Amino acid sequence: MFAGLILPLLVSAWQNQDQERFKKILQKSFDVMAMAALPLVIGTQFIADRLIILVAGQDFLEAGLILRVLILAVAAIFLGNMMAHAIIAIKAQKKVIWIYVFTGITSLVAYLFLIPRFSYFGAAAVTIYSESAIALLSTIFIYRHLHFRLNLRGLLKSLAASFLMGAVLWLLPDYFSASTLGLFLTIAIAAAAYLLFLRLFRVFTRADLKLMINKN
Repeated sequence: MFAGLILPLLVSAWQNQDQERFKKILQKSFDVMAMAALPLVIGTQFIADRLIILVAGQDFLEAGLILRVLILAVAAIFLGNMMAHAIIAIKAQKKVIWIYVFTGITSLVAYLFLIPRFSYFGAAAVTIYSESAIALLSTIFIYRHLHFRLNLRGLLKSLAASFLMGAVLWLLPDYFSASTLGLFLTIAIAAAAYLLFLRLFRVFTRADLKLMINKN
């Protein structure tokens, strides 16, 4: 939904031949995606088991370990999403078909090799690979096509805030996650801590927000 809202801004900047604005919007959008994805990865490591029990019941507790792994694929999807939309904005979809063909073929080979040997862990590993490959290759394409180099400062700040949030979760008493109410309370505390650390690190400013909502 977020990428869909940003896409018209990217298209407008590209059609107006304003590459500077295009790159700024793309950079800030990537930073927002990083802000959303990284705490999910860190937070899930602490509450995966309780989430699985809440959704599927005690019998599926072992799936918590897979959730901890697969959440990395979700992060790759988040971080690569804006690059995919940037490709759409500049109407270069045909030029990147090879990315999906390459990823599809290599993923199929990896599935056939890894699943018989490592079961669902192999399937999860290939899922992470495929989503990461698409994100990375799309980013490389944008870099080569537009000479756009991502600034990773916002990502690193979000990562630091996520680790500090993880420290808060690690310090919480066990009884916080012992019940459904405790789980939601844990999530609320984690979210509040993360927002506080984002604020302290000045990851996103009012000027950034104005850039992304101003159509001109």
